[in-house]
Amino acid sequence: MEAKNCIIGPLYKNLNDKDISLILSKGIQKNYKKGETIVYPGETSSRIFILKKGQVKITQLSREGKKFILEIVRPGGIFSSEGFGLFHKGDFKDFVEVDKNSEVCEITKDDFVLLLKEIPSLSLNLIDILAEKLNLADNKLRDIALLDVKSRLKHELIHIARTIGFDKGEFYVIREKFTHEQLGEMLGTSRETITKSMSELKKEGFVSYDDLNRIIIKHK
Repeated sequence: MEAKNCIIGPLYKNLNDKDISLILSKGIQKNYKKGETIVYPGETSSRIFILKKGQVKITQLSREGKKFILEIVRPGGIFSSEGFGLFHKGDFKDFVEVDKNSEVCEITKDDFVLLLKEIPSLSLNLIDILAEKLNLADNKLRDIALLDVKSRLKHELIHIARTIGFDKGEFYVIREKFTHEQLGEMLGTSRETITKSMSELKKEGFVSYDDLNRIIIKHK
């Protein structure tokens, strides 16, 4: 495996060459095709994944069998077969599915824990990443508890735009296309409800589309 294959994303911020070489000595690169599942619920193997290319989504099924997208992971992002339960054992409850052909760097839990002990900056970077994940999860829970679907959709579109959008000054262009079904899975609601909410946001002037059918939203 080439030395630079896994060196992307906030996990490696401020690391020196020696630290990077040590991390790479523990990593294995694997390729997955769109539609494949990397991790299944109930899996007991302990692995950390760093996404080099592509896109994966972490999903869960409701009791009724409806899919709910918990997180979309893009290049530079990290995920785990234990949901980052690094220091305790427990079955994984989610699916990790490949959205786009992906390359990942895979490290065992035991090796990753040793790396955290050996490299203090790596531990600090992981804390920052997990804090951001917890903050996003907390915001989603607040939205579910306090807001209607249209307001939740508005917040989700703003988050997507700030994450992967082009900032054009007065508006964002979301560079990836999202179907109403995908947005529904992200918010835990139906495609029909998203279609209705998008129509209302369009009438309010918050949402529009460009010639490539990409979503355009006004700055909040």
